[in-house]
Amino acid sequence: MTTPDGDRKRKYVSRRVVQAARDALRAALTHAVTEEEISKNVVSLVKVPKPRRRRIKPWSVVEAGRFLADAPTREDPLFAAWVPVTRRWPSGFSGTRRSR
Repeated sequence: MTTPDGDRKRKYVSRRVVQAARDALRAALTHAVTEEEISKNVVSLVKVPKPRRRRIKPWSVVEAGRFLADAPTREDPLFAAWVPVTRRWPSGFSGTRRSR
């Protein structure tokens, strides 16, 4: 792929895409082994690194407040759904759990 200024960029697929492709190929070749069309599934020998888990950063109380304050001006159709969530402050958006 070339950018407008002529630089070439490489695009890489994510680890999850690689793992999904390998899993699909492995399943197909396993079926072929079962049907005795091939003698060995070589894909089962390939090791793919596990996908990294994304760290989720929950909104702070201030960020959530800004979002809700701005929602009516954006005419957010989900505004009515967001309001009840705020009743759970501070745990509603801060990532902490409320004690029972």
